[in-house]
Amino acid sequence: MIGSAIQKGNYIEIYDSNGNHQVSVSSPNGSLFGYSSELIGIQEDNYITIYDQNGNRVSNFPVGSGKGEAVVGNIINVKAGNYLTTYDKNGNRLNEQFVS
Repeated sequence: MIGSAIQKGNYIEIYDSNGNHQVSVSSPNGSLFGYSSELIGIQEDNYITIYDQNGNRVSNFPVGSGKGEAVVGNIINVKAGNYLTTYDKNGNRLNEQFVS
């Protein structure tokens, strides 16, 4: 279970709920945009990469001009303009909503 995830330079450090360091994920050009107890989300340019609690890559998918907003459970939210698109952990688009 992921307790927290922190970006430190070119790495994302994953900690358990007790604050113990679990694993580091290399991300030289990416930015951490969110994590849940199960997944972490990293955005690099127009792609989002999802990792599990062990630092294994689950998926990598294009989001065009979208920006990663949040990771909630196994759901990833990406905002592009006035639209919020919801993806599952494998990068399959589930929903798209207009937001103002």
